[in-house]
Amino acid sequence: MTLPIDTKKILNVKKSNDIIEIVKGISQSSKIWVVGGLVYRNIVNQMYAVDENKELFDFDFIVEKIPPFDKINIPFGWKLTKTGLGDIRLIKKNNQMDIFPLDNAALTSDWHKTKDMNTIQKLESYFKRVPLTVQAVAYDVSEQKVFGDIGLRAIEDKKIEINKERMDVSCPRVSSHIVHVSL
Repeated sequence: MTLPIDTKKILNVKKSNDIIEIVKGISQSSKIWVVGGLVYRNIVNQMYAVDENKELFDFDFIVEKIPPFDKINIPFGWKLTKTGLGDIRLIKKNNQMDIFPLDNAALTSDWHKTKDMNTIQKLESYFKRVPLTVQAVAYDVSEQKVFGDIGLRAIEDKKIEINKERMDVSCPRVSSHIVHVSL
């Protein structure tokens, strides 16, 4: 799915170039995907002429490979910690950056088969993992492309929904909490 956006503007926010350089310095691979609010907020801003020029402080990345935790070169001024799943989290003042390897980004029920999955399948598994449909997008830094039909469709349709791929919506406990929000 392709939307009428300038993908080069996805990272057109304060601090993003510095943050990307830090991730490149930590990653042991050339493939880096930006995920989370930085991606979907900038797409929404472009498509619907929303001028949300607020400073972002939370950055999320998927990379193909990362070094062992004790081998990470910590950038000056940043504190190295771990996410709840044991992945890299860097904190500096009110800025936070999470970096996780592609295999760990997959839906936890897929972790046993990530060795047999290709890159696209792993990203698709990640898209199933996110709580909201609008979050099921990723920006490939080197190719300057956005991936994720679920998330792009949610943005295009102006609907934020609970990601049904993530949970069994036939369960009464889950289906009674589904909320539809218009952008």
